[in-house]
Amino acid sequence: MNNFILSENKILPSLRSAIMGFSLSILPTAIMILLLLPLGYVYPLAFSQNGREHTVVIPMGGGNPTPDLTLQNVANWYEPKKLSVTLGDTVIWKNNDTEPHSVTSGIGGGIVSAHTGEKGKPDGVFDSGLFGSGKSWSYKFDKAGTYSYFCTIHPWMEGVITVVASSSAKIPSYPVDRNGNKQEVWPVHTFSKDGKYDIDLSWDPKVIRTGEPVTFFADFFDARTNARLQIVPYDFIMIQDGKEVDNVHSLTQIGAGVQKYSFSKAGPITIKIAGVGDSNESFSEFTTTVYPSSSNATTGSSDSQGVKRLEGGSPPVSRLINSLTLVYFTYAVIFALPAAAATVIILFKKGII
Repeated sequence: MNNFILSENKILPSLRSAIMGFSLSILPTAIMILLLLPLGYVYPLAFSQNGREHTVVIPMGGGNPTPDLTLQNVANWYEPKKLSVTLGDTVIWKNNDTEPHSVTSGIGGGIVSAHTGEKGKPDGVFDSGLFGSGKSWSYKFDKAGTYSYFCTIHPWMEGVITVVASSSAKIPSYPVDRNGNKQEVWPVHTFSKDGKYDIDLSWDPKVIRTGEPVTFFADFFDARTNARLQIVPYDFIMIQDGKEVDNVHSLTQIGAGVQKYSFSKAGPITIKIAGVGDSNESFSEFTTTVYPSSSNATTGSSDSQGVKRLEGGSPPVSRLINSLTLVYFTYAVIFALPAAAATVIILFKKGII
């Protein structure tokens, strides 16, 4: 019996040292996994051919004008009546009037035609034909120049489209959407489709140019509590020319995500933040415009798609593995193993094992 107690006194310290040594040896590795996991280390343009889209509205009353011939007042039968676009852009005319209209290039009859019945003179560049109330017609401008147009059955309705080359297009000093309109709220603010998340997006520099790196900053909040989301998976998707050109899976870090890109093609882009919390219904979309650089240079690192991811996450090892599962596994390594080791020591002391 004494020999057994003596042996136990010798074995227990050795076993305890071995178990604690093992726990301490894996602890740095587990902590390193936890630190690297949020960083994503566990996861192994001339304007585009589509250009931007602009809308011209034919308002109510275009087909029944009341011009003041003495003052020569001209109503805005197109809103806007004069529009400047970039080469490759598309203009969409929307008929909000109760009567059909046409969009026909050429010289209209002027304001007096409402009284004299004088016809316009088409030049053959484009002609929509008649389209009815609530209908739309579009035309893509692939040549620079000034285009006058009118309605064939209401020739007093006149408008002008000015098309400029991309190199001479005015580049704003503020962030814009896909149509070149100023982003009035900055960072751009959205709620996910399912209403669970408040997702905001900004980028630096605010004006994106080809050949120059741009960093996108996404902030994630709980829509109910406004608390930042910690270690939440999401997909950062880049769409250009209507096609998905990049999709990176990542995790929020301190409630934020950062991705860095470079573009070689100018034109509108869409950024979709999807799969937030690994939910297909949790997504938001943002749009902006890439402008040609002042030097007209493109980045040699960009691929044929016109966009190159410079920094950020990488495709996951497997979509079958839930990102949060990896997080939980890491916590298990850190906390469960030492607890299990301590349990073994206690049970050994009590002679249960």
